[in-house]
Amino acid sequence: MLYHSWCGVSLRSGAMYIAAGFGLFSAVMLTLFSVRLDDISEGIALRSSSPEPDGKVQYTQALRAVLVAVTVFYALQAAVNVLLLFGAMQENACLLYPWITVYSFVVIINLMVCAVVPATFFSHGFSLDGVFAILGSILNIVITFYALGIVYSFCRQMKRMHSCIG
Repeated sequence: MLYHSWCGVSLRSGAMYIAAGFGLFSAVMLTLFSVRLDDISEGIALRSSSPEPDGKVQYTQALRAVLVAVTVFYALQAAVNVLLLFGAMQENACLLYPWITVYSFVVIINLMVCAVVPATFFSHGFSLDGVFAILGSILNIVITFYALGIVYSFCRQMKRMHSCIG
């Protein structure tokens, strides 16, 4: 089993910690999205009773767009989490590296979907939950890039080991 020199954990357990961390943040972001969608649906219910038919149509179209974006985001995130676990089981950090890179781009898309789009469409400015969503997404991005650094150091360590062996 391969061991990382500076932290003394096996590659498999390190990769499993990374994948478990992503799973945890997926759950947190799912909670944020469900709270946000509840707010949006309440807004639609309030708007539907208003005499302005255009507002109701705009809200409904925007809600559909957000629901599609959320569904795509979670499908991508689930696929990347499966690939992370596959890389962890293979004990190959280099299998993890490209998928964490993809994950980081998905998280950046999440930042736009979770905070910017709803704030633009539904509150005509940044609401408090939009600010919390932005902060949560930034934290997710920081942790993602930290995980990228860990996996990159695993890959460098493996290259050094292979060059010493070969």
